Amino acid sequence: MQQELNTSFSDVLRFLRRGLLLALLVSLIAGAAAFIVSTRLPASYRSEAVIVASRSSEFGTAGGGYLASPLDVQVYRTVAESEPVLIAAMKNSGMAEPTQRDVEKFREKVTITISSTGSWQELSSLIKIAYTSPSREEAALVANELSSALVTWDKNRAREDLTNAVTSLEQQIQSLRQQILAQQSQNGPKEQIDNLQIDLVDRLDRVSNLQASLDTASSYLTIIRPAVSPLDQVAPRPVFNTALAILLGIIFSYGILLLRSALDTRLRDVDDLAAVSGLPVLASFPKLPSDTRRLPNEAISYLRTNLLFSMAEAQPKVILVTSSSASEGKSSVSLSLAESFVRNNYRTLLVDADLRKPVIAGEYRISQDRKVTPLERWLRNPYGPNQPAIIPIGGRYTLNVIPSFEPTAQAAELLSAGFRESLDSWRKEYDVIIIDSAPVLAVADTLTIAPLCTGTLLVANQQKTDRRQVRAMVELLKRIGVRMIGVVATHVSREASQGTGYGYGYGNIDENELKKTIIPEAVTATKLTNSGR
Repeated sequence: MQQELNTSFSDVLRFLRRGLLLALLVSLIAGAAAFIVSTRLPASYRSEAVIVASRSSEFGTAGGGYLASPLDVQVYRTVAESEPVLIAAMKNSGMAEPTQRDVEKFREKVTITISSTGSWQELSSLIKIAYTSPSREEAALVANELSSALVTWDKNRAREDLTNAVTSLEQQIQSLRQQILAQQSQNGPKEQIDNLQIDLVDRLDRVSNLQASLDTASSYLTIIRPAVSPLDQVAPRPVFNTALAILLGIIFSYGILLLRSALDTRLRDVDDLAAVSGLPVLASFPKLPSDTRRLPNEAISYLRTNLLFSMAEAQPKVILVTSSSASEGKSSVSLSLAESFVRNNYRTLLVDADLRKPVIAGEYRISQDRKVTPLERWLRNPYGPNQPAIIPIGGRYTLNVIPSFEPTAQAAELLSAGFRESLDSWRKEYDVIIIDSAPVLAVADTLTIAPLCTGTLLVANQQKTDRRQVRAMVELLKRIGVRMIGVVATHVSREASQGTGYGYGYGNIDENELKKTIIPEAVTATKLTNSGR
């Protein structure tokens, strides 16, 4: 668990370090632009008035006068933003007859905040009305006029209720008078006329009382803190805007980097290869010059040592070298590894099992004559009089090679038919058998012979191989029970390999070192014996 946390932390640090320069550049540009723009914008001031909305214990009347039926406090927000209230405030503030566009612009500068649950079950709520303007005085004036317009609207609502009640009573009075006149003209019952007159007097009294209450109409709203001219501007804020722009610049830079990393399926570095494959990276190598396939001696020795530790119990050691696709460096790893084992006194056989695109014969300049048995003939007759090519390595060492000369379309069938028997015969003669096989995702050849080997070594081009290819290769080999020893990274840049420890001795290839390997003009075979080293 601790190792996983450390790895994740190092990945985060590496990611932050990789995007640091871009983040600094973008954030500085964004911060400078925000500061310049902020300092050139006109100042804006905001003033706020506070209104308390109190609920009366009795509907209809209160100590301060007549009250209309109560409203939900959230209704006052809608009323304050309504066109009649806004226009009244604009006119009272000295503005000319406003147009619809003027009203909309005015509304955008108004901010209304309700400090309440929005229920009239509360005894009181606060309504804050704020207005933003380039002028301190105008901001305070308009905020106060808006507050007054809202209170006036609520008072007018009470007056309107009284007026409607008076109108209704007057209609009733008119009806009662008509009924009384009709009864009197018809000499109707005195008791009935008396009752109608009593009702008439009652309604006349109620009308008189209501008319007297018109001037006492009150509101649930009270301005408890009028707006005053603000001292500080609310916009622009150069320091805040600059800090925000710098923060957004950093977030944007790393966001772009994350998006790029998500869309880029290439292997970023050696650690990325280990994480994607789920296998240890046993060695890493730089890109080779175009005229050689030999890997540096010290680095290939590092790989050889790792393999010996990984396969200490296996005798002999049958190592299959493959990759997900072509041109990833598997043949370079195969022949360099075979030569390294030879220089350490291991009886070593190098087999070119890439029957689709063989390269080992051309690399060692092995002539196609009757004395050297190619792999194709060996697979057809595993127990025949077959002979490998004998390659001198460094003068006193020799490497046995079974080459393939011509590509064949029947590679999978040939390997399936004779590779097991051929491998059994090779095991008796050698300590180490290196098999250069075809790419896993291209053809099925490797899947045929990999389960027969002691272990499989995967090769990946760090600058070319796609992560999806690595995952697919590992999954295919796992599915058929192949033992994968580890991964070798090729074409690794110095930056990508720093601090990994995979490429001990990694450096530029010494041209003098390559001359130690003697490649004759034509290589022929000698008789293979069990005692030869």
